[in-house]
Amino acid sequence: MKLNDDDSLGRQHSGEASLSGGFGNPTGGQFELIGNTLVATIDVPEGEGNLGFLVITARADNGTLGRGIFDYANGSAPNEGDAMFGANGGC
Repeated sequence: MKLNDDDSLGRQHSGEASLSGGFGNPTGGQFELIGNTLVATIDVPEGEGNLGFLVITARADNGTLGRGIFDYANGSAPNEGDAMFGANGGC
């Protein structure tokens, strides 16, 4: 996941988010840091005009993301799990 921290959502530590790999063909999204919690939402086109959303939350501390969780919201069965961040095998 790539975050562009430019305060563009009207609050400090917010902006564009993007994700490559997995979950179909994700487009862009947005993120914000609320206290010590990162919340990112990535749009995922599902075809036929439908759109799903990958929602990722993780603890943030001094520029480092800790272990988090994700949920894929798309109007059907839930799909959630752990989200790991870092240089090797991270999200």
